[in-house]
Amino acid sequence: MAQATSEAKKAREELAQSVIESALSFKNDKAKRMAVLGAAQMVFDVLNTEILPGVYLRDVKPSARTAEMPFLISMGEGANAAKLSELLA
Repeated sequence: MAQATSEAKKAREELAQSVIESALSFKNDKAKRMAVLGAAQMVFDVLNTEILPGVYLRDVKPSARTAEMPFLISMGEGANAAKLSELLA
């Protein structure tokens, strides 16, 4: 598996933080940091998974990719996972 450079790791964390801050709220900075680190790790894992023998997503040129449309649903201020879980139950 590819080694993560500090520059690439920082870029993944910045991307994760940007998306997370635009869509979610957290009870404290520690919870937000854990979400950022988890999301950044997921990006690393996806990019470094073998999708065909010898082919990794990280190696697919941008011109050969089709990106998914983002689909974020605003939950409104004060909404959180616990409230959503309660409503769904």
